[in-house]
Amino acid sequence: MITPPLDGTILEGVTRQSILDMAKQWNDIKVSERPITMKETLKLLKSEQLIEIFGTGTACVVCPVDGILYKGKRIEIPTMKSGAVLMNRAASQLNEIHYGKIPHEWSQHVE
Repeated sequence: MITPPLDGTILEGVTRQSILDMAKQWNDIKVSERPITMKETLKLLKSEQLIEIFGTGTACVVCPVDGILYKGKRIEIPTMKSGAVLMNRAASQLNEIHYGKIPHEWSQHVE
């Protein structure tokens, strides 16, 4: 999982940070906060190493990206064709924490 750093080009957010923190705890994927260029994105896509892209935010929680408009051309992203496994895993776990279905340090039981 690669996400750009918080350098002013994307907004800082609790949802973004929560998903990054969860993914780091999974220990079965590498999580990296670093710049990523369109050149690298296209290279990863061509080599079939890029299998999904999703965005995060307060309103949408997670949202799949199926295409990017680049230099007037639509670049297809196989997010939904690949099953959006990572996106669905993140969304599911975050919802389970949010609704108290699984215990987590972010949750506090209120009666």
